[in-house]
Amino acid sequence: MRNVFRNQERSIWQVIPQKSGVWVSGFGEIHGIKDIQPRRQVEVAPYVVAKVDTYEGNENNPFATGLDKKITFGLDGKIAVTSNLILDYTVNPDFGQVEADPSRVRIDGFQNFFEERRPFFIESRNIFNYEMTNSAVGLDFDNDLLFYSRRIGSSPNGRVSLADGEYAQTPISTPILAAAKLSGKTNSGWSIGLLESITDSSYGIIDNDGNRRKSLIEPLTNYSVARIQKDIKGGESYFGGIVTAVNRKSDLNGLLHTNAYSGGMDYFLIGNKESIMFLVTFY
Repeated sequence: MRNVFRNQERSIWQVIPQKSGVWVSGFGEIHGIKDIQPRRQVEVAPYVVAKVDTYEGNENNPFATGLDKKITFGLDGKIAVTSNLILDYTVNPDFGQVEADPSRVRIDGFQNFFEERRPFFIESRNIFNYEMTNSAVGLDFDNDLLFYSRRIGSSPNGRVSLADGEYAQTPISTPILAAAKLSGKTNSGWSIGLLESITDSSYGIIDNDGNRRKSLIEPLTNYSVARIQKDIKGGESYFGGIVTAVNRKSDLNGLLHTNAYSGGMDYFLIGNKESIMFLVTFY
């Protein structure tokens, strides 16, 4: 069927009279088409972003000149490995246009958890969930947050030490060099999620009367997540597992080089009269 809106015209391959009173049952049928191979979906989206910030300068602070300029470029895209598995990738992503987080302050010493808003991490994020949730029986357990994507590219964990008369310029976020994600669900009910991401080293620049030096505040870091889950009874029940790893490159001073590994297995079964939940987490 073809619609030509400028002429208010509709052309249909199989003629259906306007007063026939039928629609779908009147469609034409094609027979005998065989061995048609679907085209592999490949998307490539390069970008270039130029930023200029103007503000009131501070003559005592050599970094507060009143004008900041920056040009960044990168690449986003995806490849359909199969009809059910999609490989998303990004190189030097820029999330500057993502909606900002609401202001929130905690005084109990625990971390704030914000909703993920970056497009790359939002797609297929349900596959990476590791929690016992079933609205049918009113259960929602989300204390085992093994994978929190907002830690990738978050603010640096380290801080610079300043003496009297020194000024510092520090990045507000850790740059993501590249990330790739393979996710999807097979026809047999297997959900698969693999994610790899590398963030660059971050340095604070310290100025002391024109003499500048760098101080490491976040080392080169690799984040890995592997998640698999199998549906049972059409998705009412399931079992699966997850493994996460964070590897940080050690610097000469041994700063922020701690690695972290965790994993878990989950199982949820609904019977005729009862439900069984099983959750094991290890670090």
